[in-house]
Amino acid sequence: MLELVPLSTDLEAARRLLRAATYATVVPGERPDEVLLSAEDLVRSGGALGGLFSTDGRPVGLALWEPPTPVGLLVYSTYLEPSHATRAAYRDALAEIGRAAGPVAFVLRSFVGLRPEDEAELMRSLGFERYGRSEMRFAASAPVPEVPAPAGVTFRSPVAEDAAALAALNTRAYADGLDRFLFLTDLDAARDSERHVSDVLGGRFGPFLDSASFIAEEGGVVVGACLVVRAPYGPLVVNVMVDPDHQGRKIAQAMLVASLRALRVAREAEPVLNVTEGNTPAVRAYERVGFVRSIGPQWSWYSVRHVPIRDRPS
Repeated sequence: MLELVPLSTDLEAARRLLRAATYATVVPGERPDEVLLSAEDLVRSGGALGGLFSTDGRPVGLALWEPPTPVGLLVYSTYLEPSHATRAAYRDALAEIGRAAGPVAFVLRSFVGLRPEDEAELMRSLGFERYGRSEMRFAASAPVPEVPAPAGVTFRSPVAEDAAALAALNTRAYADGLDRFLFLTDLDAARDSERHVSDVLGGRFGPFLDSASFIAEEGGVVVGACLVVRAPYGPLVVNVMVDPDHQGRKIAQAMLVASLRALRVAREAEPVLNVTEGNTPAVRAYERVGFVRSIGPQWSWYSVRHVPIRDRPS
């Protein structure tokens, strides 16, 4: 049986196992040293909690998770050494995490040592379904296409007074979808959206680039928004959202093109965005503009019980 003990029980083993877990689970396009550094920073800063899996007093695995969200834990890493990597052992590992820290909502990355079909059988027996996330990048050498705003729709840069309208749009655009729960801070959708918009405009994810961000309006009503920040690695498109009643009109593509042109004028680095695999309309819109997958997909799992999404990713 596995026992979950504090990371401080054996810091040398924790570092060794974290390194092994990182290098064994990187996805196409990722740089393992950067992923490892990010994980170590999370642990040092308190942004990730965790423990060592021990058997007979010897550390044989490691788990890291982020502080709980309203729907449960996001488990960042679950790793067992190959000699202990069985379906039964991983089942025990997840049970130990649940007992120690609470309900598990998301389990990131793959389980080292298990065949994909064995991992899928295990996770589905525990009430989880698979989803993927990818980074997409717009290359500096790529031409910016011509995608005009639809008739009757105008674009402008956001101002502080738009926060309430942006929050309402966020609530409608992400209602009960997986993306909402991935970054959930409040079970109340309106409050959650207000906090998210406040974080974006306030610079929590990097300085807000108002000159490269756009609101789409029709008849004085906000029907879409493209919000961009400057992350440490360059411009990050945090949100591309369109009111459900106005989707299918190429508003998202036109806003993205406007943002790309503004970023080119400002001589910013290559912009990136992140997308959930299975969100086919979004992936196609980004590809038509010229974004290409640069990292991923990273396949992970979400709890059907704790994450009540409207449409499952395919």
